[in-house]
Amino acid sequence: MDTGPQIEMYKDIEIRYGYSSRDDVYYAHFALPSRHEPKGLLQWVKMDVTPGLLPGRQKACGHTAQEVLDAAHTVIDRYFNA
Repeated sequence: MDTGPQIEMYKDIEIRYGYSSRDDVYYAHFALPSRHEPKGLLQWVKMDVTPGLLPGRQKACGHTAQEVLDAAHTVIDRYFNA
């Protein structure tokens, strides 16, 4: 990231995001907590095979800052509501 990441808190999760001119995309990085194990997560993940729903570091990329924040919010919401 060129100028350093900006930080947004969403549902007590820190999302760091910013623009990379080298790649010409925006990135968002966040970590889903391992202490949370949503009921039925394993069956849901096997059915949907959506990356980013297991605990640990996650990444989203896109053409705008809002796009990567929306993607991060969606993954976080799905993780906690699964």
